[in-house]
Amino acid sequence: MQSASVMPLFATASLAHGSSFQARSLSDRVGCSGESLFRSAPTVKLVKRREIVVRKVVSPIPVDFHAPRKEWEHLSQGVRRELDRLAAGAEVKAVEIRATGTRVGDLDDLVRRAKVLGGTGEVNHMGQAMVVGRGEGAGDGEVQVGKGEVSGAGPLALYLVGDFNEVGVTRAQWAALDEVMDYLAMKWGKVAVSVRPSTLGGGRLGLGALFPTERFLRALVPPLNAPAG
Repeated sequence: MQSASVMPLFATASLAHGSSFQARSLSDRVGCSGESLFRSAPTVKLVKRREIVVRKVVSPIPVDFHAPRKEWEHLSQGVRRELDRLAAGAEVKAVEIRATGTRVGDLDDLVRRAKVLGGTGEVNHMGQAMVVGRGEGAGDGEVQVGKGEVSGAGPLALYLVGDFNEVGVTRAQWAALDEVMDYLAMKWGKVAVSVRPSTLGGGRLGLGALFPTERFLRALVPPLNAPAG
């Protein structure tokens, strides 16, 4: 029969006083570099680019604003009903032409921007606004009309989708604008037209430098030999 006794390890003489326990093994000192060990920032090479900006300028005012109206190409029956509502509720028989300042968009986009930039007042204003698209968002020459309450003594706002510092008005937009002016003239007898100044001066929703403002306003003036309407 075998027996065993338990003894703490470090109580043994061989370990407590032995050379194996007292020995110290020290490694060599770690050398230090006199230079930074961080990676230096890469050298930035400046490259000059030449950019070519292509501006698409559409022939201005390709429609006769005084030609007799025979049919409505851009004003559906539903749009004409909405224009009837605007014409009946407007306190001032006037229209102000503006630009969205965007290449794409429709009335819904304009309402979303109004919520961000102007709050409730701007959104309510969209109830008496019209938008003429240019092919992305709203169709090219498509007329959209706000469905809110018509209030305020200012002119009705007609927004042309486009950044007219870069592009011109499309032919379909001119034709749709002509139809809107004709239809409101049938309701009011005479329409006073104004334009929002160019956005180059910092004005939001203003017309750009490529919008032929002077030619447009002159084109709206009836010729001297026009028959009485």
